[in-house]
Amino acid sequence: GQILAMTGGVDYDRNQFNVVTQGKRQPGSSFKPFVYSLALEYGVIDQDTYLSNERAIFRLPGERPYSPGNSNGRYGGSVSLRTALAFSMNLPAVNVCYRYAKERGLRDLSRRAESTFGFRNEVKPVLSTVLGTSEVSPLEMAQGYSVFMLSGSRYTPFCITRIIGPDGVEIARYTPAIKRGMMRGDVADLTDSYLRAVVTSGTAKIAQG
Repeated sequence: GQILAMTGGVDYDRNQFNVVTQGKRQPGSSFKPFVYSLALEYGVIDQDTYLSNERAIFRLPGERPYSPGNSNGRYGGSVSLRTALAFSMNLPAVNVCYRYAKERGLRDLSRRAESTFGFRNEVKPVLSTVLGTSEVSPLEMAQGYSVFMLSGSRYTPFCITRIIGPDGVEIARYTPAIKRGMMRGDVADLTDSYLRAVVTSGTAKIAQG
């Protein structure tokens, strides 16, 4: 959980606003794994589920009809969960969020985003949340992703390891804070394997170098 490097702005003398800790940005498709993993944990979907990639209009009580699109403009058929995540497909992701909403409600999704992944900024209970429309900080995203890396546990990021007074006496020392069992280990590990597919065969394949 220790932060090794942070770039929060261009020039501290000109502007002390730290984008990493204070900034709120829409995370886009990087939010999808949180929704997929929660849907897996609750049995809304499983690793053998195939998801529709057809154009659709999603309707929930109290919400306006929602008709998302894929960034590449390609539609049709159904895809596996691994493929949907590896290629960052929007329609399958919204289909998962819609199923979650029908079975557990979107407010439950918002609560789990806070309790499981540590988001403090509001994750709005709307279908578009799965596409990363709720504003969160980069530091919150890093903390959330630690759940997949740590097989279901979560680190709290920290910068300062210790504070020493002017007389050389140690005033405080900080150690990693970990919250265990935030998600089932098998679900976190499965999600982690899907995220690896993004690099091995999906949209980030170029990152292999």
